[in-house]
Amino acid sequence: ACGQVASEFPGLCRCDPTSCIVAPVPSKLPTASPSKNPTSMPSPSPSRKPSALPTIRPTKTPTRSPIQSPSGAPSSRPTSLPTDHPSPLPSSRPTTTAPSKSPTSKPTPSQEYHCGCSACTATVWNTPVTDGAGTFTCGERITYL
Repeated sequence: ACGQVASEFPGLCRCDPTSCIVAPVPSKLPTASPSKNPTSMPSPSPSRKPSALPTIRPTKTPTRSPIQSPSGAPSSRPTSLPTDHPSPLPSSRPTTTAPSKSPTSKPTPSQEYHCGCSACTATVWNTPVTDGAGTFTCGERITYL
C-alpha cells in the first residue's frame, strides 16, 4: 500500500519502503578498508529467492465460534494484552509505576515514521493529496489500501 500510494503521488507521499534509504547512525570507530569490488547500491528487490514452495491447498478456514465454552476458573497463563472488559476484581495495588520527581537531562525525540521509511514522517503521512476519488491524506490512502 505504501509503495502504491507513493507511486501515484510522487514527491508528496514519500512512503515507499523500497526506495527509502535510511542513513546508518554514525560511528566514532574507523571503518574497514574499502572493498576492491563494491556492489551497486541499492540492491534490486527482492534480493533473495523464496525459501519454500507454495502449498498445494490453502489452509482450513478458522472456526467462527469457540470450540469449547470458557471455564469459570482463571487462566494459569494470563495474557499481558489489554482485554475488552474491565476486571470484576481490580488489583489492590497500582499496575503502573509512579512518574519520577525530577525531569530527564535531555528530552527524548519522538519522531514517528510510517511504512518502515524515515522519509515517511508525520508531516508526509498527513499531507492531503487529490485525485478523481477526492482529497485524502497520504496516510488515509495507505490505510484504506
